[in-house]
Amino acid sequence: MSQATYIHGIDPSEQAKLAELNRLTNRSFVQFLNPPPDSQVLLEQVAEPLRVLREMQRVLRPGGKIFVQENNIQVNVLYPDCPHFNRLWQRFAELQQMLGGDALIGKKLLPLLTEAGFQNIQLSIQPEVHYAGCPTFVPWIENLIENIRSAEKELLSRQLAAMDEICQGVEDLRRLIDDKAGSAFFYWNRASGMK
Repeated sequence: MSQATYIHGIDPSEQAKLAELNRLTNRSFVQFLNPPPDSQVLLEQVAEPLRVLREMQRVLRPGGKIFVQENNIQVNVLYPDCPHFNRLWQRFAELQQMLGGDALIGKKLLPLLTEAGFQNIQLSIQPEVHYAGCPTFVPWIENLIENIRSAEKELLSRQLAAMDEICQGVEDLRRLIDDKAGSAFFYWNRASGMK
């Protein structure tokens, strides 16, 4: 994927941000996978998910299992409410759509795996709960800020948001970091299926 169509960017600071997000979330996904020692794991940021899933189904051994995890970024509940950020986050999802991505793909795992030919599909979720005082709260909120900052140029150039809207959304999150009652609730959509 070129940088023009990859919302997170490829420069070192963006990659460091993604590494931090992976540090926060990957342990529970690897536990979900429970991979045997000889297993092969994990694609990320694919342009044509259905095509990739069909190919995975084709090469999987009979009786083999697939596990996937994705998100629907609309499932992002913050307390106290962050109305400016919420409006901006919706625009962020629209931008991903314009760039050929799908910020809501997590809720589409069942039809994707079904269309790819998998059987015995099971869905589940993995919550992410971060709150003031826990060690993951500030990194989680900072990750949201960095997501907006990395998309700022595109949000502006595509007239999805004005600079003052971006600043207000980021300010909502900065206030949340300092709020002793602050919390963030999110979940990952998971699915498994068999060939």
